[in-house]
Amino acid sequence: MRILQISYGVAPKRLAPGGGELGMFQNLCALRALGHEVHLAVLGSNDPITDDVRERTATTHQISATRTPLALRPLARVLNPETFPLRFPSSTGFADAVDDLARSLKPALIWADSVWALAAAPRDRYPVVFGNYDFLFKLKTVRKSTARRLEPRDLLDVKALRARIHRPDAMTLSTLKSLELRLAGEAAHVMCVSASESEFLQTRGIQSTTIPIVGPTIPKPTVVRDAKPRFFLFGNHNTAHASALAEIRHRLWPALEKVGGPGEWHQLGKPPKRPDQDWQWMERSFQHIHGFVDDLATVFRPGDISVVPYRHDTGFRTKFTVAAGYGVVSAGYQESFLCAPEFTPSVNCIAATTAEDLAATLRRVVDDHAWSSSLGEGARELYEKTYTFEAQLPRYAQVLDSALASRRT
Repeated sequence: MRILQISYGVAPKRLAPGGGELGMFQNLCALRALGHEVHLAVLGSNDPITDDVRERTATTHQISATRTPLALRPLARVLNPETFPLRFPSSTGFADAVDDLARSLKPALIWADSVWALAAAPRDRYPVVFGNYDFLFKLKTVRKSTARRLEPRDLLDVKALRARIHRPDAMTLSTLKSLELRLAGEAAHVMCVSASESEFLQTRGIQSTTIPIVGPTIPKPTVVRDAKPRFFLFGNHNTAHASALAEIRHRLWPALEKVGGPGEWHQLGKPPKRPDQDWQWMERSFQHIHGFVDDLATVFRPGDISVVPYRHDTGFRTKFTVAAGYGVVSAGYQESFLCAPEFTPSVNCIAATTAEDLAATLRRVVDDHAWSSSLGEGARELYEKTYTFEAQLPRYAQVLDSALASRRT
């Protein structure tokens, strides 16, 4: 079957700093593994398309935005570029370009990776699968609730002050939520990376299937741990990651100091362009700042701990599945794991209720070698059962069948 895959703002990547690009690459690999012919359209990005992607696609197309219509240019200068193209679809010209490309390729199905790609897809003429990684309205709610208040010293830091100034959105949060749900409802099927967000759609009568971001299958680790577990803050510095770092600094770290000390901490992942005070604190407090690491096997050991203290249920935590592949144990709060209910506390993960509870459990992990080893083994067992790339292929086939059947009816 011929499929047109659309990404927006970024191209799929195998070695990606964020889960979204890796998820798009996973979708491409899965569609090819199922025997389909995939054509890729990348909207609004000049990122180089890697050989890993080119060798899996029949054709690739990088489409730039057209010049914003004259009447919309004043608004484009002052409104947030995240929501502006959703509020004014004609501002980019992507819908017309994708429609022309689809008429030329004549795909049997379109796979749109992100709400912006979905908005540009000709949903009235083709069955469209919506690859949903996050709801933008939820992310914006988290950003608003976790934003740090300006301090007097910030007024003297021009870079910090600029980083805090945001252009207003092109619509209210309630309007954005309604728009995202309407677009999801117009898709033939929605693939959600988060189980809780898939359930959220299903309760609203929207067909959805959960497929977590797992990436290429990780070989079983051969390294044997010969020391106490280390703690990792792992991942790209996005909205969820920033809130996790703030939670570590302001709540978990003081609680750890009360129960015998924080232990050995490592940072893994691409740093932010403009480090805030939480990041600067981390650079002073953690023993190791690695940045982005291509080969995680060079730093992870089975039984190590990936600390994920997320209080907000947004999207999926790709770091859960990747860490489990290396036998690394994810540790956070109960609500942190709503997106991935396959995890079982005290068997293959740590799920606490409070910062004090989490600190006490992390202290126990350091002191109890047998338990930390058991948790690491449990994480790897879960990975092999649930989170390998091969384990996702039946779900992809189900999504395609459902989308095609929905279009026929």
